[in-house]
Amino acid sequence: MAHSTLLHTSDWHLGHQLYSRRRNEEFARFLDWLVALIAERNADAVVIAGDVFHTTLPDTQAQELYYNFLLRAGMAGARNIIVTAGNHDSPTFLAAPRKLLATLNVHVVGAPSSDRRNDIITLKNRAGEDCAIVCAVPFLREKDAREFAAGEDNLEKEQKLVEGIRAHYKDMAEQAEQIRAGRDIPIIATGHLFASGASPSREVRQLYIGGSGAVPADIFPDNLDYVALGHIHRPQKIGSSEYRRYSGSPIPIHFDEASQTKNVLLLHFDGRKPQLERCEIPVFRRLLTLSGSQESLLAQLRELASAGQNRDEEIWFELNHDGSDNFGDLKDNVQDLFKGLNWALLNCNPARARGRSLEPAPDRRLEDYTPQEMFRLRLEQGGYGEEQKRNLMLTFQELIALWHENGGSQ
Repeated sequence: MAHSTLLHTSDWHLGHQLYSRRRNEEFARFLDWLVALIAERNADAVVIAGDVFHTTLPDTQAQELYYNFLLRAGMAGARNIIVTAGNHDSPTFLAAPRKLLATLNVHVVGAPSSDRRNDIITLKNRAGEDCAIVCAVPFLREKDAREFAAGEDNLEKEQKLVEGIRAHYKDMAEQAEQIRAGRDIPIIATGHLFASGASPSREVRQLYIGGSGAVPADIFPDNLDYVALGHIHRPQKIGSSEYRRYSGSPIPIHFDEASQTKNVLLLHFDGRKPQLERCEIPVFRRLLTLSGSQESLLAQLRELASAGQNRDEEIWFELNHDGSDNFGDLKDNVQDLFKGLNWALLNCNPARARGRSLEPAPDRRLEDYTPQEMFRLRLEQGGYGEEQKRNLMLTFQELIALWHENGGSQ
C-alpha cells in the first residue's frame, strides 16, 4: 500500500488588484507560507486547480511569483506539481513552457488534449512508488465540451455543455481505472467549474445568473477517490461528499470574502481513502467593511484606532455611507484620521448610489442603451468619484470579455 500526501489549492489570482491597489506583497507572503508548509508536512504533490493568474496576460511580477514558487516547491520536497488552467488563465500562455516545466515534474494542462491519456499523470511518492493517478481537467470552455449546431436555444446549449463535461470526466475516469489496474492507489480529478449546491463567490455570481453555467454535483464518476475543485472562492464540499471539494482562494479577492477562513487542503492517502486536513492560511492584510452615517463611520474608525494592535496592523477599508450628510466631507475626514496609520481607504460607497432608478437622456429610452452605456450611466448618476468610475468600468469590461469568451453573445 503506497502512502502519499497531496496538497490542494486553487484560485490564486496572481496579479489581482483591488481598486487599483497591487497585492504582490500579500501573494508573496502566501507563497512563502505555502513553501514552508510543503516542507513541514512532507507533501509529495501539489495540485493548483485553476486561476493561477487573474488575467490572461499577467504582469512580470505575477509571473515571477509563480515560477519562483514552482522552483522552491520542488526544492521543498514536492515531487509533483499539477497546474490546470482556470477561466481567468490563458490556456496557451499557461501551457507554453510545459515541456521545460515537465523536467521539474511540473505538469501543466492549459486545455484538454485530444488524447485524454496525455492529461492523466501517475504520481510517485518520496519512496519512488506510484502513489496516485491524477486526471488533470482544466476549465472546459464550450468549444472543449460540446459541438455547435445551428438553431439551438440557450437551454439546449446548456444541456449539451453539461453532458459534454460529464462525458469528459467519464472518459478520463475510465482510462485512469485502466492505468490503476486494480492497485490500491487513489484516482484524483481536478476541475474548475461551478457545481450545483456550491455557495458562489461574488465573481461567480456575476458570471452565472440564475444558475446558468452550473453543473450537477453528480457529474463526477464514482471511482474518483477525490475531486480537487477550483473556481469558487469559499472553501466547501459539494453535496454530502467529503471528497468533492473546493479549496477556495488563499486570500480574499474582494471585501465580501474578508470574513472567510481561508485554507489549503492536505490529503493523506494510505491506499485509496484520503484523510482530510484543513490548514488555515494566515491573514496577510485585513480587509474591513464598515457601514453607517458619517458620524457612525468616524466613531467606528476612532474606536479601531484606539486599540493599539490595530494601529500597527495593515488594514484596507471599504466604507458604505448610509447617511444624508455630505459624502465628500466623509472622505476628507477619513484621510485625516488615517494619518500615521498603516491604513488605506480603498472604496467609499455613497448612499445615493444604491437603490436609485436610472434616468435616461431626454431623447432616449433605457432599452435603447447597450449594457456598457447603461453601466456607464449608472456610474455617472451614482455619485462615484472619477477614479472609482474608471476602476468599476474596467472591471465591468473584463466581465463582459469573459462572458463573450465563454460563449456569450450580444
